[in-house]
Amino acid sequence: MVIINKPGSDDPQFDQQLLVEEIMGKWHVVRSSLPMWKGKKDVTLTYTPIKPTTDPLSFKDLVEYRGEGKPATSTPSSVKGVDHQQGAARFEWRGSGWLKIATSKWELIGYGGQWAVSFFAKTLFTPAGIDILVRTPGELADDVLDGIARDIVAVGGDVGALAHGLFAVPISV
Repeated sequence: MVIINKPGSDDPQFDQQLLVEEIMGKWHVVRSSLPMWKGKKDVTLTYTPIKPTTDPLSFKDLVEYRGEGKPATSTPSSVKGVDHQQGAARFEWRGSGWLKIATSKWELIGYGGQWAVSFFAKTLFTPAGIDILVRTPGELADDVLDGIARDIVAVGGDVGALAHGLFAVPISV
């Protein structure tokens, strides 16, 4: 069963389903509405817990990607930051290094073990957007991803409108 929430939802069914520890590890962005991923491929997000465990939970966030024209063997570009849990499925990202001044609020609005849907609030630098993530590229058929996208549209409002702008993010590795 696919559950997609509106941003800011406190749906207890979703909150009970989601264990933050389960989102640790590498995720591949397969669809997005965020313009920054146009012309990019092999976009991954890797979440690594910070030890010892902090309260609220914080974890390292590594984003890697390649330009569409780059070979799969090229070194990916990267952005590093730290996420701080703000609620059951809500987080605030803060960049590392020269990006330390940058922050972004994001949340999981859908989760199914091998897939997740992230919503990103608008910032000074980026519009609001949605990513559909998978653990293993190619594991979910396009019709399953299309169904998740339809479920996001069905949420309506701003999220539904963003879902109409989803595009495929190529994966070459």
